[in-house]
Amino acid sequence: MRSALFAVTLSVFSLTFAACSSEPEAQIQAWQMVFENDYLAKDAKIPGALLSVWGSSENDVWMVGGPQEVTPTQPPTILNWNGTAWNRLVLPKIFGTLWWVTGGAPGVLWMAGKDGLVIRWNRTENKFTRETIPSTKQLWGILAFSDTNVWAVGGEAAECHDNLPCGVIWHFDGQYWSAPTDLPAGWNTTAWFKVFARSKDDLFICGMNGHILHWNGAKWADEIPVNLADASAPPSKLLTGSCNGKLCVAVGGDAVGVVVEHDGTQWTRKQIAGLDPLNGVYVNADGSAVAVGYTVWNRTAEGTWSADNQAPLATQQFHGVYVDPLGATWAVGGDLFGFKTSQLAHHGSIVIPKPVPAAQ
Repeated sequence: MRSALFAVTLSVFSLTFAACSSEPEAQIQAWQMVFENDYLAKDAKIPGALLSVWGSSENDVWMVGGPQEVTPTQPPTILNWNGTAWNRLVLPKIFGTLWWVTGGAPGVLWMAGKDGLVIRWNRTENKFTRETIPSTKQLWGILAFSDTNVWAVGGEAAECHDNLPCGVIWHFDGQYWSAPTDLPAGWNTTAWFKVFARSKDDLFICGMNGHILHWNGAKWADEIPVNLADASAPPSKLLTGSCNGKLCVAVGGDAVGVVVEHDGTQWTRKQIAGLDPLNGVYVNADGSAVAVGYTVWNRTAEGTWSADNQAPLATQQFHGVYVDPLGATWAVGGDLFGFKTSQLAHHGSIVIPKPVPAAQ
């Protein structure tokens, strides 16, 4: 279907939050639980969990989420840290929960979430477009190379039984959203959670039962990581992936955590003792990485994974993670079942203030 070609200008619906102090306090690299539990809902009047975090720099970090139940009065959560203060973006007449945020063309954000919601926001022009998607199935992930090459993936996991169609993969060419016609047989009987890539012609989509679809620029293949397809231990879902140009990492799990790595040739499962299920991962340029769930795990550039014992003990799960150009880590999450609480942890050299309404 054709994308909506009109854009609506944002007005007074954009709210600004004041920092608790005029200047962030300098300190050595350390973890800080910026907020957790029901702080954001009670003190900033923003209910729901935070589900994804992305940034273009240390002074431009974006977080999205929202409540589980959509109401005509509660917009999705879109928060921005600009290096000194918090801002909230409220899009008029848009309701729902956003599960993922990513950058695209310069000055453009893409967001996706509940009931097939996809939003393109041009920050330079201060305008947004709600895209017209061919279905209302849940979208869990989105990736944009440009305004004419965008991928959105999702599905309804509860419907994935008896070979029923439950998954969706959409590609936007600048005019239309459509499903690729050359995907492997049975692809839509799996829910797909995230799309990540080394490049536009080296792209991965991860989902249920250890499945990873790979586009090499010419054809698709369904790749189940080495040591993950074991009849004695059914493959676990893979929830998120990240690439740094060479190394790609995907994480997930059910009863225990799963980490698989792609070295450019094949996927291999890493055997990591004590690993909890993981929801998010970010791979840095040097091959180091951070993965999050109930706990935080770090990968060295040489490939060794270990639990971060200095990370704050979260009361809920982290769902998304981002490392900014200065090496600071941002981890977001909350109550991923009831969506009544949210949390943000930060590892860096400054103290991040809690967002509070500017009127306080």
